[in-house]
Amino acid sequence: MASSDSSVFAGTEADGFIRRKYSDDSWEEITGWEDVFGNEIFSVAARDSIVCLGALDGFFVSDEDGISNQWQPRFTNDEVWSICLLENQIFVASGYGLSRYGLNSSNGILVDDSGHYWAIGQCGQNVISCSDDGEILVTDISNYSTFQIEVEDQGAGFSSIATKDSIAFASLANGQIFYTYDSGNSWNMLEENLPDTSISVIRFLGTDLFVGLNAGGVYKSTDMGNTWQHSSVGLPNVPVISMTSFGSKLYCGTLIGVFESTDGGAHWSSFNDGMIHQYLNNLVTDGNTLLGSNDEGAVYRYPGMNSEWPLAAIGLDSQNITSLVSMNNSFFAGTPNGVFGTNDQANTWQLYNNGLTNLNITCLVSDGSNLFAGTQDGLFMSFDGGINWFPTFNDISGVIKSLLFTESFVYVSTNAGLYRSADDGLNSFWISDVGATKMIQHGEVLHAIVDGVVISSFDNGGTWANSSEGIEGLVARKLLPVGSAVFVATNVGLYRTYNDGETWSLVQIADCVNCSIQVLTSDENFIYIGTKNGVSRASISSLVGVAENTTISKWHIVPNPMKDIANVVFDGNQGGIQLTISDMTGREIESNMVSGNIHRIERGKLSPGTYLITVSQGGVAKSEKLIVE
Repeated sequence: MASSDSSVFAGTEADGFIRRKYSDDSWEEITGWEDVFGNEIFSVAARDSIVCLGALDGFFVSDEDGISNQWQPRFTNDEVWSICLLENQIFVASGYGLSRYGLNSSNGILVDDSGHYWAIGQCGQNVISCSDDGEILVTDISNYSTFQIEVEDQGAGFSSIATKDSIAFASLANGQIFYTYDSGNSWNMLEENLPDTSISVIRFLGTDLFVGLNAGGVYKSTDMGNTWQHSSVGLPNVPVISMTSFGSKLYCGTLIGVFESTDGGAHWSSFNDGMIHQYLNNLVTDGNTLLGSNDEGAVYRYPGMNSEWPLAAIGLDSQNITSLVSMNNSFFAGTPNGVFGTNDQANTWQLYNNGLTNLNITCLVSDGSNLFAGTQDGLFMSFDGGINWFPTFNDISGVIKSLLFTESFVYVSTNAGLYRSADDGLNSFWISDVGATKMIQHGEVLHAIVDGVVISSFDNGGTWANSSEGIEGLVARKLLPVGSAVFVATNVGLYRTYNDGETWSLVQIADCVNCSIQVLTSDENFIYIGTKNGVSRASISSLVGVAENTTISKWHIVPNPMKDIANVVFDGNQGGIQLTISDMTGREIESNMVSGNIHRIERGKLSPGTYLITVSQGGVAKSEKLIVE
């Protein structure tokens, strides 16, 4: 196991390589490398966004946190048992010895060929390599000079190493532990032996030291190995294979999955969501019943806050529910095997695929009377509650990603861009290259999520600008308009805006602090939040307050288009209003406070083109386009 700045990684012997982002609630399989070196992973290393995999005949490098399938192979012609990833280079231990590589270099330089090094790590300005015959090799990073240290013969080889600044602890398979406080120049053996004589892994968490045992369980030391305490509450009695940490959390890899501790190893809990798919990734309500599903075909029904979640998936045979929707007292589920429906509060489900030429449902939406199913072959419509399907929006192309109905238009987002129709799909026109996974309308503004970033459009989808002030760097997953506010579910909690994305603020919910939110929905009274730990709810009245000064006087721009001068004219004298001019990428050009009822805009540095004039007051904002000739 290893951890980067955003993910935990786990390599397996038979099932490949999986990753779990700290922003996510499940593990995902990482591909793109297995066809070269096979499906066995012997070692994993990560630093910042660089990830390395040690395999049968070499290792792979990804500079995109493993997100892209474009892995760069490095051939060693032997098994890579351990990797040490530095800022500018990679140290690799294989059957041939110790080698070093540049981050972008395909050819390695042999550092030492005298041993089989099973564990390596950076310690101060040195790289320490521990062999299977009990020898320690110290390599100076500045000049690559090396020297060897032979510890007292203990009849066993090294199994793991933990490093922190100039301190290192190296464990042998027989339970002995050696340590150094001077970057590996001198070593001593701990006098306090662990009760078990077989150590598989040793790691630091802060200043605490942890060891995992081949016989099962974890021990913890808070005094640099002088004393040890058993720290295995919640862990199964199976071999501990690997350990890694991130922040204050500790992760433990075992034969039956990954376990997480958030209290310094005192207690452990299963961290296998996504491996066995036990979290809810879809939520929908018809006003009476809340329905949740996961991507293994399990659907759960929640009839009330004092109830439990009974399984409600009889007849639902699919293994991946991509979407849930309610319409006319019925629920519908989109899956890779088509559309399933139920009209008995999700007790039983049946398949509704008549007329669908592609069964891989990418999105499922209702306009209140009809159903729309997005597929890889286009969009289909049902007039009769899913019984029969007909192709629609024939002018669009690409895989359907999302669908939005507004009073004036229908928007269809595909991997080829965004399409808009004013006549319910009889004629559709490509308007933007934005391929959004989620779209909503709030007032006259469109909001969408593209690659985890919130963007907004003030001209019916023609142009889009980033709307992520306050949530920069977070992963946006779901958007929900409720009254005067828009909510966004992110990887670290729920955020809210009263000014259509100009600024976002964190919403404090007692049982969802810094939680990773997967799904978001609402009924007339509550907002429901789905996380890996289940579903929380909060009353709308407690989350949607009345913003101060929620109305802005009517205003207009004259002349528009402008040549040299334009005036923003308000109905009545104004005070405390901010007027901002920005281009269509969202870049602010100028911002001024408005007094009186007329604000003058001079052309100045405004080149010919289209700009946004945004007037904001008391957390409320409204924008209009200004055309400069």
